[in-house]
Amino acid sequence: MAGLDGLAAMRSLLVCTLLAATFSAAPLSADEIVWHTSYKNAAEEAKRLEKPLLINLWAERCRTCLEMDESFWARQDTIDLANRFVRVKVDVNRSRHLQRIYQAYDLPMLLLTSAGGTELLRAQGYPGPAPLHQIMTVVADNYEDLALFADRVAENDKDGIALVRLGHFFYEQGFFTVSNDFYRRALRSPDAREDKALKAEVLVAVGWNHLRLAGQLTDRDQAMAYYSDALKSFEEYLTIGVEVERPDVALFGQIVCHLARGELSDASAVFERLEASHPDSDATAQARRQIERTTGRGSRR
Repeated sequence: MAGLDGLAAMRSLLVCTLLAATFSAAPLSADEIVWHTSYKNAAEEAKRLEKPLLINLWAERCRTCLEMDESFWARQDTIDLANRFVRVKVDVNRSRHLQRIYQAYDLPMLLLTSAGGTELLRAQGYPGPAPLHQIMTVVADNYEDLALFADRVAENDKDGIALVRLGHFFYEQGFFTVSNDFYRRALRSPDAREDKALKAEVLVAVGWNHLRLAGQLTDRDQAMAYYSDALKSFEEYLTIGVEVERPDVALFGQIVCHLARGELSDASAVFERLEASHPDSDATAQARRQIERTTGRGSRR
């Protein structure tokens, strides 16, 4: 009996040792993202759960896609963020239809859409974890507000009011190109054609988006093109034929454009107009400081 008791004790110790090893090893196996493989099923789940959709477009022979699998999608912080979305991984070679819809010819591509399918943000290639985490966080943290207008756009892609609100949101987040995409769509909408005040609101916003984008560029020719587009937007805003809310802001925008293009005399002429009509405006004070700084550098036309 003593021998049997000793054998039982050894067996018990062995089981406990194996269990301890199993549980101590468990944390070493990282979590993984569970991907849908069917876009249709993922889209249906996103609608049912009222969650945003994360679409990972890739291809088997795409080296960067494989690199992302190993160095980005396997990260715990990425996994935690991705779990706030409904996730689908699509091989574009097996889904040419989706590739055409999203123009996914530069892989990998990360797309973030609303539950209804309105595209919100995208990233092409692999710029590193930080930029991808940024766009995922922006959508996940603000999705409740975004969904209000994104769902309207999904139902009617010519809903000018909803498009403008999405444009405003991405402007405030610093995504100026995305913001302008929504603004341009809004300008083509029946709402903007019928409501000049709404059109004016969009035009001045587009002008400032162009200024922000120009300021981010190192290529002078591209920057000058943005400044030219900004001038056109501000001019159309000022001559739209309705009483606009902030003509001083548009005039200040024109001054910024002229100064960037080295057109000091044009900037001074616009400033005289601004100062005469809005002497106490913050825009006037800022324009005055900009002209003084430019004159101090001797940047004359």
